[in-house]
Formats: sequence, C-alpha cells, structure tokens
Amino acid sequence: MKKKRRKKRGSSRYFVLFILISITFFLIFFGTKNLIGKINWLEISKIEVKGNVNLDKDYLINLSKDLIGQNLYSVSKQIVMLRYENIIRLEDISIKRILPHTLQLKIKEREGVFYIKSLDGLLFPIDKNRIVLDNDVFYESEDLAIISTDIPAKNIFYGEIINDEFIEEIFAFVLEVGKYDDKFVSKVSEFYKVDSDICVFESETGYRIIFSDEDLEFQLERFNFVLENRNFAKNTTINLQFEPQLIIQSEEN
Repeated sequence: MKKKRRKKRGSSRYFVLFILISITFFLIFFGTKNLIGKINWLEISKIEVKGNVNLDKDYLINLSKDLIGQNLYSVSKQIVMLRYENIIRLEDISIKRILPHTLQLKIKEREGVFYIKSLDGLLFPIDKNRIVLDNDVFYESEDLAIISTDIPAKNIFYGEIINDEFIEEIFAFVLEVGKYDDKFVSKVSEFYKVDSDICVFESETGYRIIFSDEDLEFQLERFNFVLENRNFAKNTTINLQFEPQLIIQSEEN
C-alpha cells in the first residue's frame, strides 16, 4: 500500500504575514510621528547652543530664530545645517530636543592649531586637518605659533585644505618633539626654514634654534643643557646641526 505524501506547507504565508506586520509598524510609526509633529504644545520657544569655543553664542542662536514656533519634532538636522553651512569653523551640529519647548544645538568647532604666515605677511589659522579657517577675527584663546611659508596669500583659500611640504614637516616635528619634551612646543612662537632645516623662535628666552632632522631627542637634551648652564642675549641663534658642537651666533655678529 502506497503511503500518502504529506503536503509540505510553504513558507509563503509567513512571508506575507511578515510583510503585513512590517507595513503595520511602518504606518503606526509614521502616523505617530506625523501626529506629534502637529501638536501645538511642542512648538519651539527656546534655542540653546552648547559646545561653542570661539564662535559667538548669540550669533549662532540668531541664525536659527526663524525655527521658533515650529514643532520640535518637525525640525530636521538638514534644516538646521542649512543655516550654518557657510561657517567655516563649524565642523558638525547635533540636535537634541528637550521637552516641551527647547531645541538644543550641540556644535563641534574647528579650532586653530597654527597660524600660517603667507609670503605677503598675512596670517591664516589652520586646524589639525590643515583646513584654512577665516582670519576676519583673531580669538584670544588662539594664541598660536606661526609657521612662516613662501605661499602667496592669493593661493590660500578659506575652508580648503592647505597642502605644503614645510607645513607637513612642522606637524611631524611637533609630534616628534612631544615624545621627548612636551613643554618645548608651547614655548615656540614661530617656525621657519633656514636652508632645508627647521628653525624655531623660542619666546621665553628669545633664542633662535636651528634643528637638523637627525636624533631630535639628543638635540633637545643639548639645548636644555645650554639653558641650564649658559645665558645668551635675546635673538641669539643656537645651531644644533653639528654634533657634538654647538654654534652660537649673536645678532651683532
């Protein structure tokens, strides 16, 4: 006697059920969102700004004042970003909704790490990513060392990354120096090039120091030894290029 084959139940009905459940949740979610977006008592009456360092808080708030009166949950990040897209120092904005009426804008600023001095003598702040920041206002909190370059000001553009070999050398130099003496760089007011070597102006002593690109740790040890044991006039040049000798040259010479 032949056995009857049991019909296999297909999975199609589960797939259809899944689709129906998904559509239901989709409709509930967007229906609820749409409903919340129309509730009058969730209208924005206050805008807060957090995280600003140099940018003026009142100025940032005023840029979004037209959002007051709109529903707290109908305002998207894209709508807010449109008001700030031309501020070079603004890197990112996140939105926090604080019930019932507050829209909080948490911003992340680009902060200067060096000033670039152009061939024409103009100063431009740049951030850690080499992005050129605006120089309409110089902020008190940005007491930055200067990197003297031979780049004409006409070739330096706000909001763009500046590509220059000497600037990259300075970033690498600062990183390397920090491994051996984390206080030295904070005393430097200017970096510039002498032939193919880095020269720094040390603001506390007024010395000009020329480094070679070999054994930076030893060169720093020699310089610190000189500081502890000798005094020279301001604008004295201390050349550390020729191990083990030090070449000391005063401005008068």
